[in-house]
Amino acid sequence: MDIAVIGLNHRTAGAEIRERAAFTDVKKIEIINSLLDRGLDEVVIVSTCNRSEIYIAAPEEKLEQQVEVVREQYEGLLEEAARDKYLYIKIGHDA
Repeated sequence: MDIAVIGLNHRTAGAEIRERAAFTDVKKIEIINSLLDRGLDEVVIVSTCNRSEIYIAAPEEKLEQQVEVVREQYEGLLEEAARDKYLYIKIGHDA
């Protein structure tokens, strides 16, 4: 198994962008269930005033595809240009 994190924080995005990507407790449950239903193996969401991150764990051969599924999850929160500009993806030891 390998891990990855997809998210944004106070270094990559201003407060306005972070507010759009913030996860309430209810939204965390909805997103986790949605991602699990889409075939992800393991999911954890961390959301504070300074960051919103989705951590995933998957076999190495499935990780890249599952990272893309998580990136797509941010589509409902951020416009595509903002998503590509502010999101970071870290895999393995970097995560």
